[in-house]
Formats: sequence, structure tokens, C-alpha cells
Amino acid sequence: MEAFEKQDVPVAIEADDAQLRTMEAGDMTVTFMTPKQGADFGPALQGLPDDKCPYPHWGYMLRGRLRMTTNDGEQVYEAGQAFYWGPGHSPVALEAASTSTSPPQRSSRRRSGTYRAAGRPRRAGSRPASLSQIVRHVTDAPR
Repeated sequence: MEAFEKQDVPVAIEADDAQLRTMEAGDMTVTFMTPKQGADFGPALQGLPDDKCPYPHWGYMLRGRLRMTTNDGEQVYEAGQAFYWGPGHSPVALEAASTSTSPPQRSSRRRSGTYRAAGRPRRAGSRPASLSQIVRHVTDAPR
């Protein structure tokens, strides 16, 4: 068994409106996502199936509020709630937020047939990142 502290999980993407930290752990990926108020992932998800994230996420809202849009409607998630976001979701940060999620490991997604060959996003500090780069990193989709 393992435990993970946010500060110990490496920053994968540092964008103007969000930060993403990820680390592989067994068959899952430990992810801390910290979007700023107003961050809308919808435009960055354009081109994926239903223009939404195609992967499931199990997690916990550490702070803030997110509105999650799915094909079935919308739901707001708030600090203190555990959640399951099934495939086909698109978040908008209603407040600055922080989540901890455990999506399937990237290599598992590759084996499932949903992997798309893509270049790797730029690392923090190399040039300003975007929500599109975060989506590309999480979904392995080209943008």
C-alpha cells in the first residue's frame, strides 16, 4: 500500500488556468488537478468522443466547486465530496478547485484501444501551457 502527498507528485503541466500533477501507481494514475475559477475544459476536449473526456475518474474534491457536464446533464461537485466521473464528462471550475483523482494508468488506456499517438506536452517552464495540453497529457490525444 502507498500514500501520496500532493507536493510529492510531480508537476506534469503548469498552465495559466490549471496545474496537473501525475504519478503512476499500480494500475492507476495518481492525479492532482488544480484549476482556477473559470477554467473550462470544454474547448480543450473538442475532437474527443462526444467532445468530452473518454476516461473514468474516481476521486475526491479537496476544495472549490466544479460543474461537470455529461450527455445526461450537469452536476456540481463541491469540496468534501468523493466522486466517480464516468467516461464522457467535461469540467468547468465554478471556483478555484483542487481534486485528487485516480484514472486508469496511461498504459492501461493504451492497451484498451483508446490510445492515440501524440507528441508529449511541454514541461512546466518551457513555455506557457494550456488546458489543451493538460487534456492531451491525460488522454494521450493529439491537439
